[in-house]
Amino acid sequence: FEFKPPNHVERQEIWRVVTTHEAIPCDDDINWDAISLKYELTGGFIKNAVISALQLAVGRDPTSPSIRESDIIEGCKKQMRGALQMADFEERVVPKSGLEEIIV
Repeated sequence: FEFKPPNHVERQEIWRVVTTHEAIPCDDDINWDAISLKYELTGGFIKNAVISALQLAVGRDPTSPSIRESDIIEGCKKQMRGALQMADFEERVVPKSGLEEIIV
């Protein structure tokens, strides 16, 4: 099965669903529309970006963390780097033998 990546509106809904849980405290002034437009992430990458942003927020204030827009942007950038590294995944070389066959 091939799944098409979510469009801007679908990404905005994914961001809303992932960040509305009480365990994910976000600042009210995050521009989700701009983030949805700028970062073309799939659902899994969005979830990972939120987790990364939450880690930044907890690192800043462990007792009362709040995710800032800058945390979300940093999380998105990390996920974009990961997505780019996976872009050539189908062109990978899979070894047909193990080290035990190579070592003399």
